[in-house]
Amino acid sequence: MPSLIDEYIENIAKMKLSPDDYGDKKKVKKHNSISVRNRKIAAKINTENEDLKDDFADLLNSADHDTKLWAAHHILEIMTYDKAIRIKALEVIEEESKNSKDEVSRFGHEIWLQNYYNAHPEDVTELFNG
Repeated sequence: MPSLIDEYIENIAKMKLSPDDYGDKKKVKKHNSISVRNRKIAAKINTENEDLKDDFADLLNSADHDTKLWAAHHILEIMTYDKAIRIKALEVIEEESKNSKDEVSRFGHEIWLQNYYNAHPEDVTELFNG
C-alpha cells in the first residue's frame, strides 16, 4: 500500500487537465474528486500522521511544478507549519503569480495571495523582510 505522500503525488499526476478537458464533465468530476482526496490526505498528515509533515514539506522542493504548487496551497490552507515553511510555500505561489505562462493561473494566484496576506499580515512582513 502506498504511503499517504506517495498517494498524494500519484493523485496530482492524475489531475492534469488540458484546457479542452474542462468541457468534459466526467474528467472535471474525476479531477475534483481527486482534489478532495488530496485535501483529506493533507489534513490527515497534519493531525494524525505528524511524522510525515517534514516529508510533506519537502514536496515544496519537487521537480514537478504541479506537486510543488499543490503542496504549497495545502500547507497554507489546511496544515500547520512554522513560519519558515509557510514562507517557502508562499514563495512557490508568488512565483506562479508572476511567471505562469497561463494568464488565468497568474491572476488567480495573485487574488489568492491578496486574500491570504489580508488574513495573515504577519506572513507579509516575514516574506518581505526575511
